[in-house]
Amino acid sequence: MKWAQVAYEQALKRKEPFVNHESAGAGELNEKILLMLAKANKFDLEEAAGEPNHDDAPLSAEEEKKWAAMKRRFSSSTAGEVLGYEESMAYFIYNWKEKRVYELEYYFGPRKTMQQLSKQGASVESFIKSCKEAYRFISTKDDK
Repeated sequence: MKWAQVAYEQALKRKEPFVNHESAGAGELNEKILLMLAKANKFDLEEAAGEPNHDDAPLSAEEEKKWAAMKRRFSSSTAGEVLGYEESMAYFIYNWKEKRVYELEYYFGPRKTMQQLSKQGASVESFIKSCKEAYRFISTKDDK
């Protein structure tokens, strides 16, 4: 899959998040590369959450505490974007302090953002494996 290999090389050259799992799996993806991309594409939790929905009640005191803790946990000094599906606003955030990758849909407000990031993220190894499998799948499909 030539396009995936080109997309992989472009992401590294430009230090931009990969455009999909297939392109991330097209090269020698490893933790060092994830760290380089994450540090070049700092994560901003407030921006990712966007504005609260009109129908949402304000965060309760308990939710405010959780939101503050989430902001510390996913600060720009510990997390960055490594892969992004811009058309669906789904991004994969690498928290290098935890060594885990989290999937997050952007602009759903603080509550939904906390809900998504509270889930167990993928280990670096399993994230890399999923990218390699995605690339292998499209490669074998095209060879037929």
